[in-house]
Amino acid sequence: VDVLHGEEVLTLHHVDVVVTVHGYGREGLFTTLLLGGKNRVLASHVASHLRTWLPTYDIEHDLQKIPLDLAGQHDLNPVNLPRGGGVQIELPPRVRGAGPHWKNWRGSTLTPHTEALVKGLTAAAVCWSTLVSQAR
Repeated sequence: VDVLHGEEVLTLHHVDVVVTVHGYGREGLFTTLLLGGKNRVLASHVASHLRTWLPTYDIEHDLQKIPLDLAGQHDLNPVNLPRGGGVQIELPPRVRGAGPHWKNWRGSTLTPHTEALVKGLTAAAVCWSTLVSQAR
C-alpha cells in the first residue's frame, strides 16, 4: 500500500498489522485508554492484556464509546493501511507519566503506570505473534 502522507510516501507492503500509540487529553477521560483502528479482533486482544496490567484504568475498545475523532476509522489513517489493519491506542496523560498525578515523580525510570503499559503491550504482542504462528 502506498499512500501520499504529507510530503512522504508511506509504504507498508511487508506489514501484517500495526499498533500505533498516541496521546490525548479529554475532561473526564484521564484514566481511559482508547483502542480504535479497524482491526477490532486485535483491539480486543490488546485490551484484554492491558486490563491485566493496568487494572485501575478503563480500557475502552467499543467504538460506540470512543470519540469519533479518536477512533482511527479513516481508511487512509496509517494504522489501517497494512493488510490486517491495526489498532490506534490513545493514551491519557496519567498513563504516559504526565499531568498533575506525576508532578512529584522523581524516579529514574518510567513511571509505574507507564512501565505497566509497556509490559501489557509486550505481552499482547508476544501472545498475538504466537496465535498467528499457530494459525499458519
